[in-house]
Amino acid sequence: MNLDSSPIIFIHYGPAHYLKWTLMAARRTNPDKRIVLLGDPNNRRFVGGGVQFVDFETLAGGEKEREFQKVFQIIQGERHRFNKPDGIKIWLKFVFRRWFPVKQARQ
Repeated sequence: MNLDSSPIIFIHYGPAHYLKWTLMAARRTNPDKRIVLLGDPNNRRFVGGGVQFVDFETLAGGEKEREFQKVFQIIQGERHRFNKPDGIKIWLKFVFRRWFPVKQARQ
């Protein structure tokens, strides 16, 4: 694998205002790289300056992700309680589910 051609991929859901600055810094320090935000409609507005936006739901699906959706169960300890947009259950599932669209985006 040629690491010089590997894209820089960010994946995020929700309207996190720091995304604008993070993506700008990535573009500024990696002018020749393909930079992609796998996001949702709530954070599309933070993309600019040569950063590509892909709605991660367009990459959803496939046999392995469907199997994941069927078998996923939340198992968390007492210290794993955070305030997250849409609740901890949505965020925790996203933490695992995000790897399916990341794999798709690399291709």
